Amino acid sequence: MTLKEVAQICVLIRKTTFAWKNESDDGFEEIVNAWYECLQDEPYEMARKAAADYIKANNYPPTVADVYRPYREWKDRQHKLMIEYGNIYRAAIAYYPCYEDTSEVREEFDRIAGYSVSKAKVLNTRLLDFVRSKEKSGEEIPPLIEWLKGMNSIE
Repeated sequence: MTLKEVAQICVLIRKTTFAWKNESDDGFEEIVNAWYECLQDEPYEMARKAAADYIKANNYPPTVADVYRPYREWKDRQHKLMIEYGNIYRAAIAYYPCYEDTSEVREEFDRIAGYSVSKAKVLNTRLLDFVRSKEKSGEEIPPLIEWLKGMNSIE
């Protein structure tokens, strides 16, 4: 987020609450700089929405922590989802020793699943079903990359 975007959020807080109403322009500039230091890695739209939501629901002005909290929680959820997604991918690869974990395989898996945990689960299930059917019929199991390339997408 840029300094200008942080300033827009601070102006929103200043106009909608009693916070900083009596601050001089120099004092307000210091507040904006302090908030920028804390919020610069947060996406602007998320911070603006968090500030607006907080202002609507509370009698007191938000703190930096109140604006940053939704972003931190979102990042934590994304991190957990990526771990789960990676676990699904590793399970798909590790379940059958005939498949190798290569960057090409991973890229194709990611392209099909689109980094979606639910789509990765479906893709893993389809892979399991495919390999089991080949094992049951005695047919040769093609390389994983060939099977993945045959998949267009997961809905």
